[in-house]
Amino acid sequence: MKTSLMLGLIALLTLVGCSSGQAEKPGPAIDVYPVSSSLALSTKPEQRVQAQQALDEFIQRHQQVLLTQPIVLFSGSERSQAFTEQVAMQLRRLGIANHQLSVIHQPFHQDNNIDFKIVVINHQVVVPLCSAPQISRFGDEGRGCYAESLRWQSMVNPQKMLLSGDKAQPHIDVNGE
Repeated sequence: MKTSLMLGLIALLTLVGCSSGQAEKPGPAIDVYPVSSSLALSTKPEQRVQAQQALDEFIQRHQQVLLTQPIVLFSGSERSQAFTEQVAMQLRRLGIANHQLSVIHQPFHQDNNIDFKIVVINHQVVVPLCSAPQISRFGDEGRGCYAESLRWQSMVNPQKMLLSGDKAQPHIDVNGE
């Protein structure tokens, strides 16, 4: 009896001594902000050359975002529909997939001359600043924060990782209201 009690006590102390007393560390607080880039143009025949130049500059400046994020093309008039199709073809030649492009035909305000708009939304990840883990610090509170922050920053579509009931595209108002 005494021997079995001693063996039980030793086994219990061994199990307790090997277990970790620290609770599971929560991950860092991640903020994902949508950053919208857009360009609105007039496709009147006398302004077509300037419109194409401005569009080419926009595409060159935002090429990395355009290749990875959904793009919405707005056409506000019948005149701009041909220009919109031309822009869609230009974007496809750059390697943008068809499922990334959305074309919406919607009239704009009557009082402005703009009848074409391109919108791309990029999601920026903001993570807490964490110090890199060091071998000499045991039980440091920031353990795992550095690697987790880098993982979130490296994601192409971080908004897909967030829990959301709304799976639809974000609301984009063509008139800027």
